[in-house]
Amino acid sequence: MNSKSVVLSSGERGMVNEQYQAFDWTSSDTIHLPVPENYQAYTVDHIPFGANTKQAFKLVSLETLGALFWLTSRQQFSEKHTMRHYQRLRPCFEESSVYPIQMLTWNQREQVLRRYNPFNHTLEAVTRLSPKPLRSLYRAVDIQEGELIMLVAEPGKTPSYISGGENQVWRDTHVIQGYLSLAAEMLGLNFTSIAMTGQTLVYQLDSFGRLHGVGMNVVGSKQS
Repeated sequence: MNSKSVVLSSGERGMVNEQYQAFDWTSSDTIHLPVPENYQAYTVDHIPFGANTKQAFKLVSLETLGALFWLTSRQQFSEKHTMRHYQRLRPCFEESSVYPIQMLTWNQREQVLRRYNPFNHTLEAVTRLSPKPLRSLYRAVDIQEGELIMLVAEPGKTPSYISGGENQVWRDTHVIQGYLSLAAEMLGLNFTSIAMTGQTLVYQLDSFGRLHGVGMNVVGSKQS
């Protein structure tokens, strides 16, 4: 069966059959949605800066933050796989996941960029990254006393024999954010996913541009 490689969308590649017949989306019973009166204010650009979650993000204790990472991101084991890579298992990753997504934290109080080490269950200060770009984010988004959790990928580490590596990054990102949300709820924390990947900010953290932001979240204790 003949096939050819095509670009499906930005950041997404795949193999499609030349004989593939596209699904027919012909529809009926159309509902016309009302256009917002102030439609110019309803654009994607306004979402991160205009959204009001009405949540309080108070200081998260080290014990609670540790529990959040323990439930979602700790390294359970790592074994040599027949395909020459180490297959890692974390609570919220699929078994086929071989693409590590780093978890970076930052808060206004310390202003220190830290990486969660899933092997040792520790938060380690990353001395080679400058947190200065994050200060502008704090002024734009109401993080309050909460903890910013950034999901950071390093595309250059993807082995050449892994197909669909970019797709896998986004798949794992969505799974991680879903687990973070569930775990935060269980721990009695307020959690929100900021409507941005953080790419612009994360890209500035490394002068070589090796890091890519794939998700930004804020977690905080609820106001008493």
